[in-house]
Amino acid sequence: MDPVSVLRTLWRHRLLAGVVLVLTVAAMAYVLVLSPRTYASTATYALVNPKLPSTAELEADPALAALNSDNPYLRSSDNSLAAQVLVTVMNSDDTADALAAQGLSTQFAVERSAWAGQGLLLSVTADAPTADGSLATTTALGDRLVDTLRSMQTINGADDRYLFTALEVQTPGKAVEQISDRLRAVIMVAVGGVVLLFGAISIARAVDGRRAGRRGAPAGASTAAAPSPRLPIAAPSATTSAHDAPPAFRAAPHAGHSTPPALVRHRDPVPERSGLTSHRS
Repeated sequence: MDPVSVLRTLWRHRLLAGVVLVLTVAAMAYVLVLSPRTYASTATYALVNPKLPSTAELEADPALAALNSDNPYLRSSDNSLAAQVLVTVMNSDDTADALAAQGLSTQFAVERSAWAGQGLLLSVTADAPTADGSLATTTALGDRLVDTLRSMQTINGADDRYLFTALEVQTPGKAVEQISDRLRAVIMVAVGGVVLLFGAISIARAVDGRRAGRRGAPAGASTAAAPSPRLPIAAPSATTSAHDAPPAFRAAPHAGHSTPPALVRHRDPVPERSGLTSHRS
């Protein structure tokens, strides 16, 4: 269907199209103005490696050598192992349950920062219906991150000197409203309105076609039932022989009896008149 046909169809059903467009615009305005808002805040933490004492320091300080250095994450050749485990633990259901128990939002994410070369830079993001709720959730997540990092390293009783520490490098100063979510919802409503418009127009066209078919059905039936006109056949004249009639109009003889011959009166030919006058003798 070309654009001109689409415009003609819309104009033909302009009342229905106007109603659908008004409803779509009203829904878009509601989503844009009155729909719930979402605020997001982010904090960034850097995982700092512990400063391990050298062999000379251990020999010079017996008390330092007596400290428990059994941190399982220090035995790994990959320094980002602690960050990977921390991200997994923070994104678990236990964290969501703990936040819900405090009356905070459960919409959060803890992930590695895109700028972290070895994965030791973590970002904490929380979404909430209000700005204060988002900031409170981000702060609670940061405190839980620090506690979780310590507890997962001290499973064997390691001393604080041999632990990774979380350093906050970006504090959640303010929560920012997520306009993109509302715009995405408005676009979805607009697409739904367009689909509803063309669906309603298609139904209206189908109904019009059915009504037109019902109106044309009686006229067609009467035309089909009317008998075809027949040409009148003239009766044979008494002065005309049956053999002189055309073949199509010759009557077939009936079985069992013969057709009586037609009574034909023959006339003598009339002589042509001339200019001479005959005298009787």
